[in-house]
Amino acid sequence: MTLQSLNDILLKLGKEHKRENILEFSFALIEWMGLEPPSGGTPRLVAPRTQKMREYLVSHTVTNQPQLYRLTSDSQLVRIRFAVLNKVRKESITQLVDNDPLSESFQNTPEILRNVTKAPYFIHFITTSEYDKLIVIFNKGEQKRVISFKERLTNTQYFKIVNQWAGISQKPKTEIENIFWKSLDVKEVNKEFYKKIKERYDALVSIVKRSVTDSTDEQVKQFSIRLIGRYIFCWFLKEKGIIPGELINSEKVECTKNYFQTYLRKLFFDTLNTKVPERIYTTNGDSAFEKIPYLNGGLFDENSEDLFFKSLNLDDWLLPFVNVLESFDFTVDESSSTYQQVAVDPEMLGRIFENLLASQNPETEKIANDERKAFGAFYTPREIVEYMTEESIKTHIANKLNISPHELDSAFASNAVWPEKLNKRKQEADNILKNIKILDPACGSGAFPMGILHRLITLRELTGFYPRTYELKKEILSNNIYGIDIMPMAVDIARLRAWLSLVVEIDYNPDKPRSNFGVDSLPNLDFKFMQGNSLLETYEGVKIFDDKLLDSNSEFKENEILNRAKEKLNSLQKEYLQLNNGKKLTKSKQVILDNDLKSLQKYIKRLQTKKIENESSGLFVKDSDSVKISEKLYKLHREFFLTSDKEQKRELRNEIEELEWSLIVTSLEENGKTEKIESALCQAGIN
Repeated sequence: MTLQSLNDILLKLGKEHKRENILEFSFALIEWMGLEPPSGGTPRLVAPRTQKMREYLVSHTVTNQPQLYRLTSDSQLVRIRFAVLNKVRKESITQLVDNDPLSESFQNTPEILRNVTKAPYFIHFITTSEYDKLIVIFNKGEQKRVISFKERLTNTQYFKIVNQWAGISQKPKTEIENIFWKSLDVKEVNKEFYKKIKERYDALVSIVKRSVTDSTDEQVKQFSIRLIGRYIFCWFLKEKGIIPGELINSEKVECTKNYFQTYLRKLFFDTLNTKVPERIYTTNGDSAFEKIPYLNGGLFDENSEDLFFKSLNLDDWLLPFVNVLESFDFTVDESSSTYQQVAVDPEMLGRIFENLLASQNPETEKIANDERKAFGAFYTPREIVEYMTEESIKTHIANKLNISPHELDSAFASNAVWPEKLNKRKQEADNILKNIKILDPACGSGAFPMGILHRLITLRELTGFYPRTYELKKEILSNNIYGIDIMPMAVDIARLRAWLSLVVEIDYNPDKPRSNFGVDSLPNLDFKFMQGNSLLETYEGVKIFDDKLLDSNSEFKENEILNRAKEKLNSLQKEYLQLNNGKKLTKSKQVILDNDLKSLQKYIKRLQTKKIENESSGLFVKDSDSVKISEKLYKLHREFFLTSDKEQKRELRNEIEELEWSLIVTSLEENGKTEKIESALCQAGIN
């Protein structure tokens, strides 16, 4: 067995997705590692140890047995299990790796007992019923490293990973663990990817400058970063099956003259940015565009730089750029400190941003690095982001619930569960999380906001009933998260990261053109992540972030909270009736629902009592025009966030921008700064 023969078998799988081809590649890997298959060379069925694991497994079409197998004989230090899962998600992988082999796995044995344990080293092979790729998981206690094989071995897999596994079965277990673990260090993949993307960015900047000599450096940089960001976003869409792979691969680029104008601009502006019924271009017999949904969001809005550089010929640049993307594995799931995928994930876009601020040639590298330091553009490591999000949110919830932060530890663990003694306060905690506001005043490429998003998702799913993660993510982006950065490039990529987090949850259906192929349009993030200098506290001597404006929405917020609580009560009552009428209301479920309904009814009663008290005491009397404007802005921002109609977006944006300047002028008037109004109006372009 050679690396080339391994690659040839993988190429066969890439052309034909079949169970037999997946197993052929699996057994080829086993042979490469020096392991022995079961007698007869056929998989041996294994009974799942937990009911949860049974639910995640795909049953065999003939035997109807859950597909969990042994692919190696039992007499070896290394053993391999093979599972066919309904969906490859962190939850199902955690169930398989942590709970199914239990302490029989060498990696799950406490460190102090590893020298004496006879437990074998377990490796897990995973695929789905589509049989399009093989996923291999190595774990070290609760930490997991994951690698995917599909179509062909990438350069990194061929030269830096799989070659280290040759004959590994002959080594001691501790050495086996170290070799596997180090071979899957994602830092090496990251470094290689940074380097190659930076080279392509520098080359693009150079080509654009030479081609359009009257352009400014800022125009060139903005165009270049947007083009790279948009293309990589499309690459992630390809991973989801939303964009056909043959539309944006190297073969298509190579055989198409002026691919940028012929295909890319059509894909960006006339397809992804245009509703299906409104598309008027002709496909010239190319059906690749026909089942691509409209995305909205603003990422593919045609802006001034797009128009300025629309006639560029980028064929010489695009082919090597796409070759770079094809040499790496991509995944739409973001890694965490305990779950690392040896692939390019959305988080890496943030690291691209950090790298692209470096110099474009060796002579100016020091200047570029100094500029990066001056702007504070350093990418926050994942471990630090997770610590910051955990501590800030945990402290906030604990203060609101009047408990110790340590009482919430189980909700922030890697296998999160809500603390049992706080079960009666779930609804209260959920409402705290619904109304939390988090602003990153120097958001960079969005590391902290995305960390907050992932943490809030986990907590909200623990405290409430949320069947669609997509809607929950969108709600959190709408209500809870804000970001500001002085650099427009950073804001662009922060928005990109947020959109990618939603794309992960999209349920694409190519057979539903009338419903945009089952894809919900992405929200508009223009007023969620914004360019600005958050260090400025005043404008013309007037405090920008006036506390009275932050508190002015009290009545609106009270009504909103009350309405949400009533909606939740209505939803629980419907669920109760449906389960009861369908004779599916178990005793345990009835107890849970009864407790939730009682807690919610008490909470609504408290809110209604508080509202009556506030109204009678006159706490919500509006005595400031600036307060009224800020409330209207708040409502318009929420409306803009959700709209997908281009004309409506344009009208709302104009109205919001006029109101923002009106707020500044009104605040100046209320603070006796009328002499500054003229300069404010000039800056707004208002005569």
